[in-house]
Amino acid sequence: MDPVRTPTDPTAATEHHAAAMEMLDVVLTALPQAVLPDGTFDPEVHTRVVEHLQLARTMVLSMPFDPQTDRATHRLRALALRIATVREAVTAAELLAGVGGGGVEPVRRGARVTWVEHVAGTARSVQDAMDACRFVEDLPPGLRSELPGWFDTHLPGYLPDEWVRTVNHMHRQGILAAAIGRYLQRRSSAPTDPYVSLVAATANAIAATPGLAQRFTVQYLMTQLTGKVGVLDERAFNKRHVDQQLEQSANRVAAPVAMWFGETHLAVAELDGTLGFTYGNRINLREEGVTTSTCVHESMHLLSSLRTRSAWRDRLGPFLEEAAAEYLCRLVCAGSHIVDPKPYYEPQVQVLTALMAAGLTLPTVLDGYFDGKIEPVRAAIVALSGATGLAVLLDDSGRRAHETLAAWRTQFAAAGAIRTGTATPRATAGR
Repeated sequence: MDPVRTPTDPTAATEHHAAAMEMLDVVLTALPQAVLPDGTFDPEVHTRVVEHLQLARTMVLSMPFDPQTDRATHRLRALALRIATVREAVTAAELLAGVGGGGVEPVRRGARVTWVEHVAGTARSVQDAMDACRFVEDLPPGLRSELPGWFDTHLPGYLPDEWVRTVNHMHRQGILAAAIGRYLQRRSSAPTDPYVSLVAATANAIAATPGLAQRFTVQYLMTQLTGKVGVLDERAFNKRHVDQQLEQSANRVAAPVAMWFGETHLAVAELDGTLGFTYGNRINLREEGVTTSTCVHESMHLLSSLRTRSAWRDRLGPFLEEAAAEYLCRLVCAGSHIVDPKPYYEPQVQVLTALMAAGLTLPTVLDGYFDGKIEPVRAAIVALSGATGLAVLLDDSGRRAHETLAAWRTQFAAAGAIRTGTATPRATAGR
């Protein structure tokens, strides 16, 4: 029977964590020597591996815990107990079945390397889960109490491994506590705009903007937006956004979405910076703190997609897609006195503003973004920043926005453009 864990001080928990990690380190160090060249097991090393797996299990089970934290992190602790059925005297095949639940088939295939890799992978996954427990327990009590809701809204229904990856990734990025804090703040705030008035305000603002008024009437915009704007609660918004990110990753290489579950923690880490997104001809807005300016920005994406089948994004890339949507959003918001206190996509807007100051005209941008006339836009970018400048803007393979901006500015100057321009559309506040 498993020993009963009782609450105690954080120092004892840290000591148990360190002891268990040490036991698993011994396992990982010994494993490469566990299988002899002839395919048999070295009895001494094999025994050492089994014994230290048992010791690690004992340390995990006896680790003191905070009852409040334990309720919030029970899935993480369950993962840390993958070594749950290791016994004192076992054959190699039994050991494999015990530590991973994977059965004896890999040993029957004679794959001694598979056995070593399997046990090593199990030991590392236990270490990762224990790290996640420790990172969570290190959070301030006020944030720990929010963990059940944060887990439920940010990783609803995903594989248990993703809980561990997400906590560890966000902790190492230094954003875990801040993300949970923002979740708490959103949870305590009420929606700012009812759905109907939000869509109407968006349509009226777009139709009143010079350059857009010639393309879109209020009636047309209401027809296009009604039924295509969803204001979602925290859980629904996060799940749909992560699903979309995984689907896009899979589509880039024509692979099943299931193959991309390992990227879930990366998508979750980006959630708190996302107030809305457009996918599949539908606008999705986060209910907590939804604003008209976010709806305007996402409406730019939707209208471009509906009218041109995303020709701008396909030919000019995601960096310039966000540049155009946000630049036009700022024009709309400035003209209708729509306030949003935080600027968004600043590097992207700076690029487009500089291009327009140097000769790319607003009608050319509008024709490209809403009518699919992309070649004049590409030609203008090449004329102003050279073919390399266009290539920099098209390259979105892991490059951060500010790095793209810096690289493009270098090329922009090298191409001889002398009017770089710094002014952005004037608005009460930017996105």
